[in-house]
Amino acid sequence: MAGSNIPIDVFMYVNPETRVVDELYCVSPWGLTRREAGEWLPITREESNIDEMDTYLVYELDWSTDYLAMEDAADDDDDDHAAITDFDMDRLDEEGAKKYGILSIDPNSQDDDLVLEDEEL
Repeated sequence: MAGSNIPIDVFMYVNPETRVVDELYCVSPWGLTRREAGEWLPITREESNIDEMDTYLVYELDWSTDYLAMEDAADDDDDDHAAITDFDMDRLDEEGAKKYGILSIDPNSQDDDLVLEDEEL
């Protein structure tokens, strides 16, 4: 996914109480999918929990943060990003979201809007 020019955004939803990533959602030209049992499953917004997770911190996956050793890079075509692998193994927490992502939504922020990289100031 990371090497393509097709916009694919993965969002990590951090539970404010447990500090664990509870949900991974992917938004692409093909629609919305949720990560479940190691697979991306199509889902509608109405079926998702997105609107109920208004207290969650949301990190957008930064594809450039998946560093592989050179000997492993050739076999990367079918591998998932390290954050996705960690989520599948129930070990992605807030620290991992910070390591692999960029804060996209902070419900506790005093700012009206977070400044996105692409926006002009």
